[in-house]
Amino acid sequence: VEEAAATRETLVSAESRDRADSADEGLAGGVGDLQCREALCHCGAVSIKTWGAPISVSICHCSVCRKLSGAPFVASALFAP
Repeated sequence: VEEAAATRETLVSAESRDRADSADEGLAGGVGDLQCREALCHCGAVSIKTWGAPISVSICHCSVCRKLSGAPFVASALFAP
């Protein structure tokens, strides 16, 4: 039982390391295996694409965010350059 648990931990660690290596390669030289996300404005005139996971995601409904956006709340995601 202990051997099976140790083997599983080794496999999980190897998978995590492989994913991290793929992410590093994708950021350094292209998109690699990273997930692509695309956002469009309502009319479709403006679009953006980003790859990888966001560093931070937030939703805010403070008075400053409501005033700046003209909306009841703002959703934002921060990605590494």
